[in-house]
Amino acid sequence: MILALPNQVREVLTKLNLRGYSAYIHGECVRMMITGQTPLDFDVMSDAEPKRIQAVFEHKPVPGFVRVTSYCDADEKAALARGKTFTFDAIGYGLKAGTNDRNSERERERDWLMLDPWNGEDALRNSLPVLLPDRTPESARHADIAVILLWKSISDVLAQCDALFTALLPELGMLDGELLEVTRKSVGYSSPILELRYALLFCQLGKPDCHSRTPDGRDLYHGHAERSRIYASRIMKRLGCPDELRLRVEDIIKAYEKVQYADEADITRLSESYSADELKTLWLFNSALSRANSDEKSAMMYKKRAKGL
Repeated sequence: MILALPNQVREVLTKLNLRGYSAYIHGECVRMMITGQTPLDFDVMSDAEPKRIQAVFEHKPVPGFVRVTSYCDADEKAALARGKTFTFDAIGYGLKAGTNDRNSERERERDWLMLDPWNGEDALRNSLPVLLPDRTPESARHADIAVILLWKSISDVLAQCDALFTALLPELGMLDGELLEVTRKSVGYSSPILELRYALLFCQLGKPDCHSRTPDGRDLYHGHAERSRIYASRIMKRLGCPDELRLRVEDIIKAYEKVQYADEADITRLSESYSADELKTLWLFNSALSRANSDEKSAMMYKKRAKGL
């Protein structure tokens, strides 16, 4: 994922990288940016020695809200992990040394990366008791859930820390084995976009309330999208999610079925009602959901449509 860093912070990281050094923001500022907040200051770590850092900036101070420190005695992950004891603060974002020879800005964009030395799972297991000691719905906050949702290993985290998540988000306990498995897989298969993963986490919640069965044994869930939207809205308000994010998640859950079986005529009509970014999110949503239901053909179709926007 790409974080929208302030220009002055981006310039500090890029300047160090162009001199051959790694440079990462780390700690609370990363967590805040992932969850849509604006940090007041930024901590930067680099493998450049202190005297080299001074030389890079020609002995002129970097912006006052940016602090640069050296980790020249360790590698990136060891530096992030040092003294953090498996907490969310051991996450870095920036540029690794050796990525300064790309030919185009687009190629350089691919070099920005997130470093999680604990690979999500251990960080979650060891951080939640500290961050959320009561493990109750009232103690769960958007700032922590959002960081967890964006981990690469989120599918495994949801499976292996099921009891923790059910305690924090008890509505997940309404899902039976199959619906819960689809939820876990779809979140893990999706692109690391926060509103997309929130929507996939909550989109099955209305199904148990709307379940019926035909005489020939087929399961039906008429009206489940609206019911799931209501659950999502209630949960995200409880978590303290920003209203803008909550409304985007509600819109995805309400609208995803409109593109599920869309033909070319439907797509044309949808493009008049939704922006390209909104349609792309809906295609990506259905791609992840199809893959979670072992429908690889549909998953690829939706993904190609998303790429075509």
